[in-house]
Amino acid sequence: MVTLEQIGFKALSESQFLILMKKVYFEFARYLERQGWLIFEGDLEINSDQLKLFENCKVIIDGNLIVNGVMDCKYGGYLFVTGDVRAKSIFIQSTTCSFNGISYFEEVLVVFGGDGEVVYILEPRGPFVGNDTSSALIQATGENVKAFVDNSLNEYFGDIENTLRGEYFFIYDEDGYLDDEPDEPHIDCCCNLIYKDVLEGKNVLVKNNLS
Repeated sequence: MVTLEQIGFKALSESQFLILMKKVYFEFARYLERQGWLIFEGDLEINSDQLKLFENCKVIIDGNLIVNGVMDCKYGGYLFVTGDVRAKSIFIQSTTCSFNGISYFEEVLVVFGGDGEVVYILEPRGPFVGNDTSSALIQATGENVKAFVDNSLNEYFGDIENTLRGEYFFIYDEDGYLDDEPDEPHIDCCCNLIYKDVLEGKNVLVKNNLS
């Protein structure tokens, strides 16, 4: 089986780590263990299966990362990318991530589950972003994302109903009381179901938003 070293990763010294962290938007970098990191210098293009090599590793890509297929980051460890990220869809679970460039995706970007791992995604661009975890900072804007739902903060924007298929989200009133005051609706998205169906090859987006 191919190893990270065979792909071109090499060990990162403590002093090199401290220098490189100045390029990374990661608030808690100073608290991280400085040993045991691997770095790939330049742009890296891999497939979905090769992403499994990152399992429980501390990996920095000092450049752009292209994943041909679905980027399924559920293997633990750390993944920092100083440049852009491109994939069909992006899923993050149980992995500490910092994507410092633009994250391009054709379908969805979803952060879910895990044990409180910190996730920073500075500029996602694609149809739909969903977040289930309070430890994720995703700087999505209406200019770059068609629809956004953050279950942990009850924040959302965009045309959710015409972007994400109806079986993947639901709307409910904040308190459910019967009164004359309009309630602020809550919108939740089913991140686990989105993840499962995308991996099974199912379409989770409304057809007229497939672009």
